[in-house]
Amino acid sequence: MDPLYTLLLIPVWCILLIIEFRKTAKANRFMRALALTAAILSLAMILIFSGTGRLLPAAIQNSPISTNKGSRTGLIKIGWADEINLGDSLIVRGEYVNSLSQSVGLYLTGFGLKLDSCIVRPGSTLRFTLKTVPKITGHFTYTVKTNTSGDYKLIGTVPVQVAALDPLHILIVNSSPSFENKYLKDWLSINKNSVAMLSLSSAANYQTAYQNMAVTPLRTFSSLLLNQFDLLIIDLKALKNLTSPEFQALSQAITGQGLGLIIQQDSMTNYRTAANMHLSGLQKIVGLADTLSRINIDGAYTSAEKMSLLPVVLSATKNAQTLVLNQRHEILANLIALGKGKIIQTVIDHSYFWLLRGEKSDYAYLWSTLLNNVSKKKTNLARLTIETRFPREDLPVLIHFITPLSTIPGIRIDQDPISMRQNEDLQHIWSGTYWPRKTGWFQLLAGHETSHWFYVYSTSDWSLPDIFSKQQETTGYVKHLEKNKTDKPFLLVIIFLIFIISLAYLWLEQKFDKQ
Repeated sequence: MDPLYTLLLIPVWCILLIIEFRKTAKANRFMRALALTAAILSLAMILIFSGTGRLLPAAIQNSPISTNKGSRTGLIKIGWADEINLGDSLIVRGEYVNSLSQSVGLYLTGFGLKLDSCIVRPGSTLRFTLKTVPKITGHFTYTVKTNTSGDYKLIGTVPVQVAALDPLHILIVNSSPSFENKYLKDWLSINKNSVAMLSLSSAANYQTAYQNMAVTPLRTFSSLLLNQFDLLIIDLKALKNLTSPEFQALSQAITGQGLGLIIQQDSMTNYRTAANMHLSGLQKIVGLADTLSRINIDGAYTSAEKMSLLPVVLSATKNAQTLVLNQRHEILANLIALGKGKIIQTVIDHSYFWLLRGEKSDYAYLWSTLLNNVSKKKTNLARLTIETRFPREDLPVLIHFITPLSTIPGIRIDQDPISMRQNEDLQHIWSGTYWPRKTGWFQLLAGHETSHWFYVYSTSDWSLPDIFSKQQETTGYVKHLEKNKTDKPFLLVIIFLIFIISLAYLWLEQKFDKQ
């Protein structure tokens, strides 16, 4: 009960005192007034102290955890993927409350550039998405800033690790020699992929080439051959010329083994002939007038010049995910799931022009996107994870190591060894704690093969949405209140006894007075 409400007992106390003093019996009048006063005061104390426990939830609700949304301007949610593959988009999603009378701009920045932005209108709450596409591998830090009336303010750092794809075993099959696939073969091999290429050079003559792998017979498609590869890149004409047993082996490798398939369309091959081969992912193509266009990959335009395109595009369908568009938002490449595997259909055949013009990052971005979406996904048996969402300087960081081995190699950060403890119930999980002494990137190592990078934030990063710090605040607040409550039960008993004794005296005194 609010202490203010106990003031209502004062007029009640005054009325009862007046009644007592107007009684004809004057004996023990002072003792009756004293007992009455003690009863009223003890009742007020009981109401105040017993009400504090019920007020505790309201006090917690008035802590910074819940008042951010209604009374402050700032972030209340933020999140992104700490690790992405080259070709993937870095997507920062969050929620921002603007209680000001003016708009607030949110900006994702990196390398001195504004990469994406949105506006939060006055007196509104916005669920926002900021997006960019890293074009090289490594460890990078982006930032999220606000702009209010020209005043820019940093609100948090966005660290991300951009990893290259695991080396793939790739088979390229051409119905005729192709500059597109010649340059693609060289680029794949430079990036440590194993590549075999088969090209029909004349009526019955085939040319083969191998990069980073041993010579393997390629003339006949079979399950034994296809199981050696993670991805097949083939043009539509060569696909159409496969025999029935070869096509059956290919279909089984895709649906059963997860083989990835990239089909290179052209403007000459008859679509219906390919459709009769039961590849449900192939779509009709429609005419395109302008063959020069900018390229939009996974929602972002490349910085490269316009690309020369075939006079065809792909039609949109429900079972296909769009990957690449031209500047008229017509589809140049899509993705279809088929059993355990995936199929990409593309009409891009002049991407090597980017390499000739020196635009290597956009070329890598395009083909990394395609490879990342279609290739087999490999799972690591052992992995390191950081459970602390926002690691900070001089605060504990919880580390997990998941491994099928009964013993683990030494876990260390830089040169500091980390003591790990095995989970009693889940014996493949080991846990440890690290106290970082500075901000920035740290590499967590398990032996020589397994590693994980994580970022330690400064105290000014994400001060509002940091759930850990708010939990600490709330925990300390609750403990403080609980500590103050430790003596209340005994005190309440004493006050309650005073209240009972006072009432008993008044009752007994009135009873004997009547006698």
